[in-house]
Amino acid sequence: LDIDGRETMAASASSRPAKPWQQCRRSILRGSFVSRRRGADILPASSTPFTSSEGNSVSLATRAIQRVHVSDLTPLEFDKTYRSAGKPVIISGAIGDTSKYSLSAFADLLGSFPLTCRIHGTDGYATKPHLWSNSSSHARHTVPTDGLKFKRAIETGFASQQDCYVQSDIRGSGAGQVIAPLLAAIGDACGLQSHPVFGPVINAWWGGSGHTEPLHMDVTDGTLCQLHGSKRVVLFPPFVWRDLAPFPVNPSGMSWAFSQIALSRPDFARFPQLETAWAHRMEAVLHEGEVLFIPAGAAHEITGDGDDHVLSVNRFWETDVERVAPHLPPDARAALIKGFSASAHRGCCTN
Repeated sequence: LDIDGRETMAASASSRPAKPWQQCRRSILRGSFVSRRRGADILPASSTPFTSSEGNSVSLATRAIQRVHVSDLTPLEFDKTYRSAGKPVIISGAIGDTSKYSLSAFADLLGSFPLTCRIHGTDGYATKPHLWSNSSSHARHTVPTDGLKFKRAIETGFASQQDCYVQSDIRGSGAGQVIAPLLAAIGDACGLQSHPVFGPVINAWWGGSGHTEPLHMDVTDGTLCQLHGSKRVVLFPPFVWRDLAPFPVNPSGMSWAFSQIALSRPDFARFPQLETAWAHRMEAVLHEGEVLFIPAGAAHEITGDGDDHVLSVNRFWETDVERVAPHLPPDARAALIKGFSASAHRGCCTN
């Protein structure tokens, strides 16, 4: 398989029945972007009712995610108001000029640097948790690619058609050299320290418009920097993770850091505890040039929207495991703590 969109891959992917999921999802997504103006980008509360396990109407109202300019932050204030409180926040003014992250410019910076691409297919596989029971990943295929090949896949429409998504650490690339000072400055502004195991990781999340990363959580604090395009973000605070039906610990099954809930089709009858979590749902649009702080343990689903490509990078930061462990089911809590030695009981990533 080759991600540049040659016949071998197209034939493999098209062997499964295609459904019009992507056109529907893109239409719904773009219709929900109520404003492109800064300061008017919080999605309105939905009035669509769902039926609960008791037959009652469940409101889909959402809460806002606060915004703050980076110049108004100090490490002490950030820790008190957001990090220690497990509260997400969108930071503006920290990225600056984003023109260097256009499709051509970013691909040229990457060049032939090796990347890993997930291929989810044409039927919305990435957001169907019931299909993942016998796999440790929510991708149908994983293939190697590079910046120039994946650029062609985006330009031809193949990446969007087959829901292809790059997830790679690019710290050793030319793009990584450009982005590294940006992430370091964000860390300094917020008082965040480099992860003791992963170091100054630069995870690139890159694809066409419309891809959704399904509901999951990370056990480290993270900063998601939106370099091109926009993303619709849905978050839940750490203390409701157990109400979001996480997968059980299973070495041969799906990661316990993923939820069994499909937010586009919430099943309150099958997962009645979801009603409790839903009352704390937060939603916003992350615009190009903004940074989202995602506290450890906060469940999130993220969907990209852009004219040609959607590009983000994130970094995981040193995190005290005791901030996350109390919110996990007993089996996941034991698995998490087992992964730490007595001398390195701080920070972890579930990937």
